[in-house]
Amino acid sequence: MRALAAALAVAALAAAGVTGAEALSYWRPPTTPTTTTVRPEEACHLPCRCLRLSRWTPRMRAHCLVVWDSDRRPHPPFQLDSSVDEVDFVRSRIHKLYAVHLEGLERVKVMHMNGVGLASITTNAFDQLPDLWSVSLERNRLSSVPPFVFVRNRRLHYLSLRRNMLTVHPGEPLVGASSLEVLDVSECGIDAVYDATFRPLRKLRQLHLEGNLLRALPAGSTAPMPQLVRLFLQRNNLIFFPGDAIKNLPQLLELRLDGNRLMQGPLGPLQAPKLQRLSAADCALQSVQPNLLAAAPELRYLDLQANRLRTLWLANESAEAHLVLLDVERNPLECDCALRDTWNWAEEHVDEANVYCGEPPRPWQDVQLHKLDCDKTAGQTASTVSSILGATTIGTSSGATAGASDGATAGASTGGSEAGAAALWASLSLLAVLAAVGGALLFVYRHEVLARYFSPEARAAASGGNDVLPLERNHTNATDDVPIGLPDIGQPHEGGVAPWLRQ
Repeated sequence: MRALAAALAVAALAAAGVTGAEALSYWRPPTTPTTTTVRPEEACHLPCRCLRLSRWTPRMRAHCLVVWDSDRRPHPPFQLDSSVDEVDFVRSRIHKLYAVHLEGLERVKVMHMNGVGLASITTNAFDQLPDLWSVSLERNRLSSVPPFVFVRNRRLHYLSLRRNMLTVHPGEPLVGASSLEVLDVSECGIDAVYDATFRPLRKLRQLHLEGNLLRALPAGSTAPMPQLVRLFLQRNNLIFFPGDAIKNLPQLLELRLDGNRLMQGPLGPLQAPKLQRLSAADCALQSVQPNLLAAAPELRYLDLQANRLRTLWLANESAEAHLVLLDVERNPLECDCALRDTWNWAEEHVDEANVYCGEPPRPWQDVQLHKLDCDKTAGQTASTVSSILGATTIGTSSGATAGASDGATAGASTGGSEAGAAALWASLSLLAVLAAVGGALLFVYRHEVLARYFSPEARAAASGGNDVLPLERNHTNATDDVPIGLPDIGQPHEGGVAPWLRQ
């Protein structure tokens, strides 16, 4: 009966003109009368050619081939159908972009101008495109972008300026689009950012700065972006971990630092309560902050490949993180007691660990670290030493990071570390000199003792003028009566020498 009832229900829906997929979906409001689908050859006119975005949608993309080298209108306004959402100017030649060039594109949402030789943009170039959602200006010759060029594009979500040699000036914003959520300025030759560089970007959620020349990321540069979720800093020249800049990003989920080969000091300090992915591969790191995981309780992926780590101390009792992946491959790790404690801790907190130690490198599961003869005091000592070293290096790191934004502070920090190194070198030199002087005095004293008590003159004086003491009986006069035994003490001596010594 149930099967018959289901069959009757399906037949009733089919008779009503509703398919099975629509019957199972959520209710939809009645739509307006559908318009006829426009063919691609009818949606565009020269100099554009239209193609569908996919075979399942009537939306289209227009490929336009233009040559603009002046502010005069090179052709009549564009004539595009309302179904055209994207415009692609690839293979065009555009030296300077004016507002008159984009007449007729008022309904366009996505625009691509990659590799067209664009050198400058006027301030009002995009004022006629209120629905613009994404703009890509990659691989051009832009040295700067007018700060308020996108001020009227209140729906702009994505902007890419990748591979343009941009110049960042202090006190001026890089881009003035307040609605922007994704900004890509990677491989742009940027060597410094300032407090005002990203000031208008209050809604920015993803920032690409990889492939630049940044040596530091000041704390003030990230303060205007409280909603930032992903920060990409790969392949820069960062000297220290940007811990002060991370403090201003409470919503940060992903941080990428790969390829910063000039990094000094430990990985940290880190204050990111929502951070889930941290990647710092190939950064020349020598240590990791002991409280790294305690400051990032939501961390899931930790990638520290190809660094200079000799030990790894993550066994922090206050860390309740549950890592999905710990990757420390290609590090000169030593199979010591500190690594054993981390290994014991990782068995409970890490799902997958890619860690090799020893020479030749072997997986730490095969080394049998639990058989090492380590007491608890050794582990506590290692933790204390790591904390002290980490705190010392943190101070240097903080000073140098702040100094990147203030030249005087950087000079003071560098001078302090150089003075410390000079003092250490002077102490070692003084110890070497004292050791050399002590060795010389000991040699002179030994030579004087030998000369005073063991020289031929000293032995002659001790034997009454005769340096050679007879060790055998003299057989030249066999007829003499030679006494046997000890000499008579009362026998008179001749010349002050006993007869038994003369024989």
